[in-house]
Amino acid sequence: ADDVGRACKSAIDAADRVSQLIQVEPAFGTHDLSRYPFATAIARAGTVAAQLESGVRDLSALSVLLEADQDVPVKTLAEDYAVLVEARAIRLSANQVAQSLGEPLKAAGTRVLCDVSSQALLADWVQSFLRQHDGHPSAHLLRALSSTDIRQRLAKCAADANGARTPAAADSLKFVRSLFDREELARSGIDLDAQPIQAGIRWIQERIRDADRVSEWKTFVDAVVNMKKLGLTTLSEEILSHAVPVEQAVDVLRARVFKLWLDHAYKSEPTLRDFDLLAHSQDVERFRELDRFWIANGYSRVRQRVLAKAPRVGGLEADAPGNSEVGILLREVNKKRRHLPIRKLFAAIPSLLLKMKPCVMMSPLAVSTYFENDALRFDVVVFDEASQVRPHDAVCAIYRGNQLVVAGDQKQLPPSNFFERLAVDGPESDDDEEQSDTRDYESILDVCSSLRFPRQRLKWHYRSRREALIAFSNRHFYDDELVTFPSAKDVEGEHGVKLESVPEGRWAGGTGGGVNAMEAVKMALEVIEHAKLHPDLSLGVITMNQAQQMRVYDEINARRRGNPDLEPFFSTERPEPFFVKNLENVQGDERDVIFLGVGYAKNAAGTLSHNFGPLNKLGGERRLNVAVTRARTRLSLFSSIVADDIDLSRTAARGAKLLRAYLEFAARGPSSLGSEITADGEEDFDSDFEREVARALSEAGLNVRRQVGCSKFRIDLALVDPRQPGRYVLGVECDGRTYHSSATARDRDRLRQEQLEDKGWRICRIWSTDWIRDPRRQIEKVLAAYEKALASGDTSPQAPIRDERLQVELVPELPQEDQVTPLFSDINEVSTGQLRRTLVDCIEMYGTMPADDLAQHASRKLGFARMGSRIRDRIMTEIEHL
Repeated sequence: ADDVGRACKSAIDAADRVSQLIQVEPAFGTHDLSRYPFATAIARAGTVAAQLESGVRDLSALSVLLEADQDVPVKTLAEDYAVLVEARAIRLSANQVAQSLGEPLKAAGTRVLCDVSSQALLADWVQSFLRQHDGHPSAHLLRALSSTDIRQRLAKCAADANGARTPAAADSLKFVRSLFDREELARSGIDLDAQPIQAGIRWIQERIRDADRVSEWKTFVDAVVNMKKLGLTTLSEEILSHAVPVEQAVDVLRARVFKLWLDHAYKSEPTLRDFDLLAHSQDVERFRELDRFWIANGYSRVRQRVLAKAPRVGGLEADAPGNSEVGILLREVNKKRRHLPIRKLFAAIPSLLLKMKPCVMMSPLAVSTYFENDALRFDVVVFDEASQVRPHDAVCAIYRGNQLVVAGDQKQLPPSNFFERLAVDGPESDDDEEQSDTRDYESILDVCSSLRFPRQRLKWHYRSRREALIAFSNRHFYDDELVTFPSAKDVEGEHGVKLESVPEGRWAGGTGGGVNAMEAVKMALEVIEHAKLHPDLSLGVITMNQAQQMRVYDEINARRRGNPDLEPFFSTERPEPFFVKNLENVQGDERDVIFLGVGYAKNAAGTLSHNFGPLNKLGGERRLNVAVTRARTRLSLFSSIVADDIDLSRTAARGAKLLRAYLEFAARGPSSLGSEITADGEEDFDSDFEREVARALSEAGLNVRRQVGCSKFRIDLALVDPRQPGRYVLGVECDGRTYHSSATARDRDRLRQEQLEDKGWRICRIWSTDWIRDPRRQIEKVLAAYEKALASGDTSPQAPIRDERLQVELVPELPQEDQVTPLFSDINEVSTGQLRRTLVDCIEMYGTMPADDLAQHASRKLGFARMGSRIRDRIMTEIEHL
């Protein structure tokens, strides 16, 4: 840095001396050397100095001749007439020059040129000089010509500048030029030799001030060198020439690399190279049809396998032994009275029962009541709603199966113990704490969880048709792991959960749990209003306790009497009849619309008791979870309090804390769950691909929302209806993270889209391969789908396709195959294998029976009219072997 500074300073001093000299007044007429490049100015100054010096010498010689008043000899006048004429003209010009040059030459104007030939060059130079200045040289030029001092200074500066007399200055300029190679102008952005002197001075001064940044310059030079080594010379030159802005260089390089990589992928992977959107769409649609058919006809495959097992019961009932299972069942069927109890009948026909009914559905209590015979065993035992099954009730069913499937939700209600009475057998011993007892667990689901059975969480949520209906529970109970699907109506504002405030409501305590009369009235009025306006939507009412349940029920009945035309809505014959229930008995129910009453309110004195009944109990939060997840399309929360009324410092119950959180959720919507949970597209894009599509759609004038949804599954892009801002017109799916993260083709290509269509969406998909090939055409496709959706205005879900023809082909009629047994005349003719097969056929056909009856029936099947001792002994021997 010091060397650079000293070199630049020396160069500046030399150039500055030249500049100061020639800037006294504009030099050389109209030629201002300060506007010349360094090299040109130096060369010009040297040339002019030499010319001036030569001209002054010639003029001096001429003036001497003129001052001597010499003339040409007379004898040569005739011969030199033309020369004399020219000399006379020159004399006149010389006089004019003398007058212009000032006093030193004025007296010389009277001299006569005598040696014209020797001064011819001088005359030519004078003429040329005068022509250059139109016969009137400038005053400062005349002073320069007439001043020996100025000419000497000018000559010295020119010599200093080009290094002829000052090697240090020359070395300095040479060093500076070596730093900034004139052949690579892009490095420095300047060519010193081509710059005007003043501009060059200013540039060098700036470099002196930047001397402390030499390390940065070295880094830059190294970067350029490294880019060349990496084969990025073209990009380097584009950056240095400003063809590519520095801030875009990385993106330019990345785009280039990706294009090259994509070209290579297309060449090496035929599936990508030959991808055809139409053919792929047809394959996906065909897959959807076959997948729907495969699931819908699963029962047919099971039935086919069952019917294919020979022999089947039926066809030979009249020939069944009386004590065989078939005979026992026929006898009971034909009885008029004194039938065997179901328990004993099932015990008598264990194999026949499972042949007739291979799938039996019972409650755990029914299993222990009706299944007495240990021979009743099953391949698989399945528990549904396992959180409601006590461990000791489940054991009797579990031990009868070879495999066990337990389905349930630990976040919902445990078995009710309302009518239970705990038996106390005495004080617990120390050993009791070390023993594993099912009494320590609420349900069989808890037992299986503690035993670390293989677990599979079912994450897809189907019930709620509005995502906000499950968003609260998903956050507070299921760790945001449930996969939910947004509705086409969930743009902003109304999101499916509504807070109906009843500020005038007051809590009146009582033995039944207390009531809120005003809230009950409000709920009853809303029930009647719903029955009038939305009779097609099923409705259920949930209260926090039994007393409020009965109060709401009474208020509704009182208003029903005044509206007899609404009775069809309250009919119990409806597929989903209207109900009023409390928290303890609503699990398992679901309706289109749910009215949930908080009930709890401030008393007449204006104070709020923080005793929230079942919510304050251990596990009370699970009761709330059940209540808030019963609705499919809408939930109205009726409350006389707001979230801020509940003081969390006065209660440690998680149920009470979650009640406060749900009040806030109903008032504010999904935004109350946290910044990452939104329903109107606040998440960032999944990929740059989505960003580009969104930008193009926005430029086309569409209102685009990104990442619409509350759970991990989101619509990539959604287009808002300009006529109904509360509805999305079209969903645009890109094959990004959400698409390729699906575990199966069924999830990715059928179930997700069916769920979205079921919730009012119309979906248009853009494939990245098509976007790369022709983005304009893809945008046109989206715009066409958007206009079509706007024109139709129909967002009803599409009905699943069911291929009845395929169903008929898959499950043909299976003819009954008779069991044919050869007839014999002697027992010795019957082989051991044939005899054993006949015995097994009898058991499979008629079920278990006494050995004597089995032998008798096998004898008849083999063709013997009666069974003698030899036949009996032979058959009994084989029975023993079997």
